[in-house]
Amino acid sequence: EALVGRIEAHLDLCDWTTLDADIDEVRRRLRDQPGSTIAPFAFAKMTVSLAEQQACARNWVRHRIEPAARRAGGALPASVVDAERARLRIGYLSADFRDHAVGRLLVDLLPAHDRQRVEVIGLDCSPDDGSVTRARLKAACDRFLPVGDLGLRALAERIRDEGVDILIDLTGFTQGSRSEVLALRAAPVQVNWLGFPGTMGAPFVDAIFCDDVLVPPDRQRWYDEPRMALPGGYQPTPAPVLRGAAEVRQAAARKALGLPEAGTVYASFNAAFKLRPEMFAVWLNILEQVEGSVLWTSVSAPQARERLRALAAARGVDPLRLVFAPVVPAEQHLDRLPVADLFLDSFPYSAGATASQCVGAGVPLITLTGETYVSRMATAILHAIGCCDLAVNTLAGYEALAVRLGRSEDARRALRQRVRDGVCTSPMFDPRRMAGAVESACHSLWHAFCNSARHDAASDLTLPEHTDGRQALP
Repeated sequence: EALVGRIEAHLDLCDWTTLDADIDEVRRRLRDQPGSTIAPFAFAKMTVSLAEQQACARNWVRHRIEPAARRAGGALPASVVDAERARLRIGYLSADFRDHAVGRLLVDLLPAHDRQRVEVIGLDCSPDDGSVTRARLKAACDRFLPVGDLGLRALAERIRDEGVDILIDLTGFTQGSRSEVLALRAAPVQVNWLGFPGTMGAPFVDAIFCDDVLVPPDRQRWYDEPRMALPGGYQPTPAPVLRGAAEVRQAAARKALGLPEAGTVYASFNAAFKLRPEMFAVWLNILEQVEGSVLWTSVSAPQARERLRALAAARGVDPLRLVFAPVVPAEQHLDRLPVADLFLDSFPYSAGATASQCVGAGVPLITLTGETYVSRMATAILHAIGCCDLAVNTLAGYEALAVRLGRSEDARRALRQRVRDGVCTSPMFDPRRMAGAVESACHSLWHAFCNSARHDAASDLTLPEHTDGRQALP
């Protein structure tokens, strides 16, 4: 844990001096000392290997989740449920019903659900931050239940007592996780979606909501939960408010933001932990080749800013061409975002909610596509708006595309219009269509459950020792 903590601290400070050696040591421990558990979300930041990420998640389940569930008395008795039904109870379990990236993604989805098909139950493990986002999420649920203070078994029993048919874990193995409750089989069908970027490596998760770009069919072997592809895209996104160019200038003038009035503004508003030296070197290459351009970024730690400026100066790039944006409330950020000309994505951890914000504001995004969930999020979003040509497969291609677009205002103007048109027609940006896709997926899972042998089988009693195999729904 100390080693992982050091890596995360160094990433936040853009201190990459020992990064490769430290990550190699974590990977070695995962391989040679499986009893040394590594937090899966932290590990997702460190490796480009699907196999390693799956091994990490399975190890976490074996040594952390399943023992906690056994201490809580093991799985609940098998659910006794009616057969097929027209209206399902969906329980959304989350520690992020608040002003958080996941919470903001859900504010338009939850009220858009067809109440003839589903009942929406919010299972809230979040701190009450008093935000507008939290108030909207609470109002959007048919029932909003504060369950964060319940013990593990009490939480499982509460979910069972509420009659939840489909339990959707929106937090997974991230901060505030209560995913141990899935190991108690709190609901007949349990789903991994949105909050945790990868497989949960668990035999008690029945599906992962994704799309065919984020998790292609040929990568199913690296996901313990069966894929359930949502046809419009994997990420629910609030309906965008697109602004015209004149409005952008009035709402957030470049000069007021510390940006030059002329020249290409490249933006990268990903968190600092996503930055890597290889990609930052490419960004400096781009600045060198596009006269008058700047890189606009939200890196906030003073030590990180100084390191990035020093790296730029060492390459002969004026450090003043790195413009650091202050951290502001989400609505203010959305107001300023359209000023950017192009968004440069990070690798291997790409933009997710940040990417949908970006294209939702009409700003084109360039990304490098990898193998893992976290390195395909922006690619999936670009496919969802019909701009798959902005997702490239090599660093050289990434650099060349960014330079070509940076040098041509006409090309950027046409591309911005393509992005805006794609957003306006994409199901990912239409809350009702996204809600319909989730509802259909839940009904499909319920139908499979009702026709599976497990529906009539006895409970697993106490949890068995974890194995690499799993029983998938038919």
